[in-house]
Amino acid sequence: MHSHRSSKKSQKPFKSKHASKGSIKALNKGKIEKTTAGNKAVKVMGRLDRRNQKDQIRAAKMVELATDRKLFDGKNGAPKIVTVVGMSEDVDVSALVCKMMGLESISSKISTHEVERFKQKFTIITPSLDNFLEVLDAARIADFVILAFSPVASFDDSEYILKCVAEQGVSNVASVVTETGILTDKKRAERVEEIKLFSDYFFPQDKIYDLDHATDCSNLVRNIAQKFPKGVNWRDQRAFVLADAVQEADGLVCVSGVVRGKGFNLLRNVHLPGYGDFAVSKAEVIKHGVAELVVAGEDVLAKNDAEDDDMDMEEDMEEDVETEEQLGVKVDGHHYFPDNARNAMQEKYAKRRVPKGTSEQQAKWLIDETLINSDDEFEDEQMEQDMEMDEEDDDENHVEFDVDEEKRQLEEYKSLREELDFPDEVELKPGESAKERFRKYRGMKSLRNWDPAQDEYPEEYKKCVSFNYNAMKNRVLKDSTDLQPGQYVKLYIVAPVSIVAEAAEHADSPFVVYGLHKYESDQAVCHVTMNPCFDQEDSAPIKSKDELILQLGARRLVVNPLYGTESTIAKFDRFLTRPCMATYIGPATFGNVPALWFRKSENGALELVGTGSFDSTDPRKMLIKRAVLTGHPFKIHKKLVTIRYMFFNPEDINWFKAVPLFTKMGRSGFIKMSLGTHGYMKATFDQHLNGMDTVAMALYKRVWPKVSREYE
Repeated sequence: MHSHRSSKKSQKPFKSKHASKGSIKALNKGKIEKTTAGNKAVKVMGRLDRRNQKDQIRAAKMVELATDRKLFDGKNGAPKIVTVVGMSEDVDVSALVCKMMGLESISSKISTHEVERFKQKFTIITPSLDNFLEVLDAARIADFVILAFSPVASFDDSEYILKCVAEQGVSNVASVVTETGILTDKKRAERVEEIKLFSDYFFPQDKIYDLDHATDCSNLVRNIAQKFPKGVNWRDQRAFVLADAVQEADGLVCVSGVVRGKGFNLLRNVHLPGYGDFAVSKAEVIKHGVAELVVAGEDVLAKNDAEDDDMDMEEDMEEDVETEEQLGVKVDGHHYFPDNARNAMQEKYAKRRVPKGTSEQQAKWLIDETLINSDDEFEDEQMEQDMEMDEEDDDENHVEFDVDEEKRQLEEYKSLREELDFPDEVELKPGESAKERFRKYRGMKSLRNWDPAQDEYPEEYKKCVSFNYNAMKNRVLKDSTDLQPGQYVKLYIVAPVSIVAEAAEHADSPFVVYGLHKYESDQAVCHVTMNPCFDQEDSAPIKSKDELILQLGARRLVVNPLYGTESTIAKFDRFLTRPCMATYIGPATFGNVPALWFRKSENGALELVGTGSFDSTDPRKMLIKRAVLTGHPFKIHKKLVTIRYMFFNPEDINWFKAVPLFTKMGRSGFIKMSLGTHGYMKATFDQHLNGMDTVAMALYKRVWPKVSREYE
């Protein structure tokens, strides 16, 4: 069968040798070419220039590495800090240290020894396994951590310690086993393999050292002496001194020791764990037995204070005195339906457009501002429902039960609801005024419309510093230093002299001085990530504002955190059930500092309940608490519903009349009018309501974090 060719004529193709403007535009797909800053053309580096740049980068890294390694070089170098932790009670840590160092005995938990063979000095710390915080403090400052395992004991006691040590950050780890002579060769090999499998879960290692063998013992000491510690990131970004001596000098606390980490800036405060933050009066560098006074340098960061935006919150957050009368609950920051002009407004806006409703999916958190408004169709439905109301004359036919009958039906309704469909659900008691109970709440169609100018800021919140955290972090980590790593110094700290006596009383515990950056002594609104790690089924739940102990790098604080999401306008969580952001008021911290969250048990022991890291300081972040009032559909006539048990008096209904309603099954509506005197009301919804549905109203309030304190 013949088929005729296509009768469509094709256009003559454009035969230009260059791309047209239209084809270039279509090829770019709307993308705009980036322009370089300034008028200077970017110079393309040649092959020799690129090679020279690589050589310069390599040379700079070699100089930096040589400077770092110089800290421990030779007999005059700083001693390496080695922490030896026994993983069970039957491990004799003192005998282990004597075997390593070739000593007969040691008299203190902190001792410094010199190994002539490797021309190295070691400061050995042997914390007690009974004191959990002492183990964490010793591992926090150590260059090397030795884990001493028993040949027979189980790993039950050591698992918790290793988890906490790993979470807070550790430099180098070596695992050893002692007294394996009581085992046969087969049992010894099996035990070493068990220890390796267990320790590799936390700290992957090449081998396990058996200190009953002289070769392994010598190799362990050689490994520590010749290996350069990899360090801990957050610790290397700030200075610290492990005190050799703590004395009183002219009313000041004088601490002697070797500077480690980054180096001290004498214009910044220092932190003494358990005591607080203090200023440094002066410092001396000891060279060949001669003390040389160090003068504090110029504060480079202070030059650009105008660019820091670190103004007091009180200046930007002046309270506006409310002069107008409270006409009703605020919705999106405005008053609706004033009592003294309600009838006039209803007559004027009888045919106004109102929200039609949400989609089919339930809006449990946000009643979004994208709710659509209907046109003529909704107005026709509204007129039809008004006619039906007039015909039924529900106001006259409405039957009010006596008080006892109302209470009986209310208790029956509550007993039928065994599960809460909304975690934020709040129920009013009969006779309780919702207007007074939710005085600080407001209605919101979308939390994006939240106006912070209407909030009443607490006094402690106004005193918090505010700055661009990311920009300031990059600057303070590059701040200049007056004392360099490796120098033996004396720090004269303006602190209570009673610290000297307490340090002498606890001479077996390490006394450490940590240097702080700018703003790290000031109060700020801090946000720290929280990843729960406790058994939520068997353990007691953790509520927001419950007291926890936070170890944040060098600090240990007692905080009452608020939990919420990570967004700028965050949802407040009443319980800790998922990874979230914890907010409190405390000292600012720069860098990716690890955080450990502890809860005190009834016997005083610390239970690890969460881990995380410091996120930022941002006072603009808002935590919004939601309260959901629920009601029961008493009568349903198409889209017109009579609701009860949400309120118990007409005054509350008129007060919250402007707040939109929603249901568990995704319907949305609004209050039309109050019925009687027992809290019954009529509401209109976008679709027919199911009799098993639950009507709800969401109210929102901003909550404020609490101030932390130093853990003693």
